[in-house]
Amino acid sequence: MAAFPERWAVSHEARTTGGLDEMNMPVEGFSSPVSVPVYGWGPPGADEIIRPLETGVKRDLDLYCATPFAEHGDRVTVPGERLPFKVEGYPEDYNHGPFGFAPGYRINLVRVEG
Repeated sequence: MAAFPERWAVSHEARTTGGLDEMNMPVEGFSSPVSVPVYGWGPPGADEIIRPLETGVKRDLDLYCATPFAEHGDRVTVPGERLPFKVEGYPEDYNHGPFGFAPGYRINLVRVEG
């Protein structure tokens, strides 16, 4: 059970692999989207310009949840965003601090635009 109300929902697509392509490399894809309840999300910092002449932006988002539902390489779509974010790394567990406080997990999301 969640420590706090999970008032929001995001769309999660797990990364899948199956078969090999003509170069004998695994074929990657994504599962059908599933709605997952979350606490919320927020930017960890300002957008980062990643190319000369400001032609690209790296946009990060921190996603807060009760359960670690996503893994590295999965896609998550947040309400109000037209493009999905990619999960970067693995969920960060904040449930083992002192005094029995177990707030949940943080999932790092990233997207490059431009």
